[in-house]
Amino acid sequence: MIFIFIGMFILFFLGAPMAFGILTSNIFYLLFSGKTMELTSVTSRIINSSDSYVLLAVPFFMLAAELMNESKITDRIFGFAKALVGHIPGGLGHVNIAASMIFAGMSGSGLADTSGLGKVEIKAMKEDGYDGAFSAAVTASSAIIGP
Repeated sequence: MIFIFIGMFILFFLGAPMAFGILTSNIFYLLFSGKTMELTSVTSRIINSSDSYVLLAVPFFMLAAELMNESKITDRIFGFAKALVGHIPGGLGHVNIAASMIFAGMSGSGLADTSGLGKVEIKAMKEDGYDGAFSAAVTASSAIIGP
């Protein structure tokens, strides 16, 4: 089992994509562990584990967030939140949290919140002089409040 993690981390440090590193280390485990498992069983387990309505919903939430970005709905939500709490000291941090709460009420997905409002929020916070890492941290933290 330790060889799986070592092989996976070696591939990560070499710059291989995560999916490739995980897949390669698991293939080596199946080949060299001595455990017998048919190839049809492996593919069946992969397909059954990804056959989930929850996993299917995630890309559609991200699509909805992108559509809301393109139609400027996220800009309006951000403007509304800025009108509500923008006057408070540390305003854009509060605006970020308020906008995320509004968006969470509409979508219920932290991932959609981050991919939708995150672009608008981080851009506005950087323009106002906030550090990029701080902006990303506030956005990530506020995205998980609602769901």
